[in-house]
Amino acid sequence: MELLNNCSHTCSLFFIGMAGSGKTSLIYRLSKKFSHAKENHYIINLDPASQITPYSSNIDIRDTINFRRVMEEYGLGPNGAIITCLNLFVTRFHQIKTLLEIKRSHVDYILIDTPGQIEVFMWSASGSIICEAFSSIFPVMLIYTIDLLKSVHPLTFMSNILYSCSILYKTRLISLLAINKIDITSMDFIHDWISSTEAFDSAFIKENFFAGSFTRSLFLTLDIYHQKTFYTGTSACSGSGIFKITKNIQKLKKEYEMIFQIEFEKKILKKLKELNFKFINTQHVLKSITPKKKINNKNIDNIENGSYFNVIEYMIFLKAENEQIITDNIFSY
Repeated sequence: MELLNNCSHTCSLFFIGMAGSGKTSLIYRLSKKFSHAKENHYIINLDPASQITPYSSNIDIRDTINFRRVMEEYGLGPNGAIITCLNLFVTRFHQIKTLLEIKRSHVDYILIDTPGQIEVFMWSASGSIICEAFSSIFPVMLIYTIDLLKSVHPLTFMSNILYSCSILYKTRLISLLAINKIDITSMDFIHDWISSTEAFDSAFIKENFFAGSFTRSLFLTLDIYHQKTFYTGTSACSGSGIFKITKNIQKLKKEYEMIFQIEFEKKILKKLKELNFKFINTQHVLKSITPKKKINNKNIDNIENGSYFNVIEYMIFLKAENEQIITDNIFSY
């Protein structure tokens, strides 16, 4: 099968990375590239704390939620306010889902800008819900942006590799490492480090402290990961390397359909069996309490024929209600 065949499905690209790595600028550069190629795309901004963005977003969390007001009203710090804003935004996510389903036949790419605080988005409940919701209706890829200037030291580079590996483990989504700011300095040393463990090890010859030894051990342990991961150098400022990114996106879209989508469906069906078992047990409990009340479970029998997004909504509903079903028609949610 030819991997380079263009995939006609709308592709969602989550831009993840540390603050200052150039995610927003990279989205702006890709947006210009897609516009020049006459490829329709949507931009979604999920960073409520950003003040100025170079692109014009189609959906912006700042249009409905005021970051500063949330901080003042709830007495929160910056990270807590970002999490609260995302939680409030997720409560309206069904509106975004409806809009994207209407536009999906006319949109080639969805570019999603995330907060610079990686842990705030990736390890929060709202971040997981957003990622899983997009995964249920679109091919999804993570573009992990690395600041080349901050990765000159092998210790910092290894920290980025660990972050990207943990995100891959958390989301189980295919990812691309975009090493940004190659217009300032060359990334030849990163090519050497990834292709040769001896080259990376030699960078620690003068580093005899514990962190250096520990980093070398981690690098050897994750050798298979960074050998198999797609990575490319780019510059959001000059536009260098943007063509390579779009080419890799086409490869990853096909790989997503061939491998990741199948695994996602298996995971959903496995979760459905567990939820169905819990539902039946809860139904027996409710019957013993209110024997005259009949619970309508016809949707449970046909759940495998429903959309994956409805499955996600059902899972979120159970979690929010602490796995206690208190209404007759649970799928009215």
